Amino acid sequence: MINLGKKQEKINQTYNDGIVKFVKYEFEKDEFNTKLTTKIEKEIKSFWFRKLGITSIEQYQALQVDTEVSRRIAIRLFPRIDYYILSDLFIVIKNKIYTISRVYHNHTKNETELSLVEVIKK
Repeated sequence: MINLGKKQEKINQTYNDGIVKFVKYEFEKDEFNTKLTTKIEKEIKSFWFRKLGITSIEQYQALQVDTEVSRRIAIRLFPRIDYYILSDLFIVIKNKIYTISRVYHNHTKNETELSLVEVIKK
């Protein structure tokens, strides 16, 4: 029997779809301070994540600025993401590289949602 008068307990989210790494690439420079193509991968932080679906509204809004969201993930709440650093950070999931197109801190679920765009190597 269901007790409708009883208050619902909060259920914790499980983040077990994989590990996401926040990575910053530092390019080597020559004696004239010119960036070279060789780069060093510096891992900033890593988290367990869970997959989220891409809504049609978000896909439409991303296409307005000529980007195509290829993946959405959620991690535990990480409020100390500095927005000026996000342009330098990349996301690595199973050897695929992504850039961050949108960050949303969902305080009701106590998580940070990230919209990712895949970087295609040529």
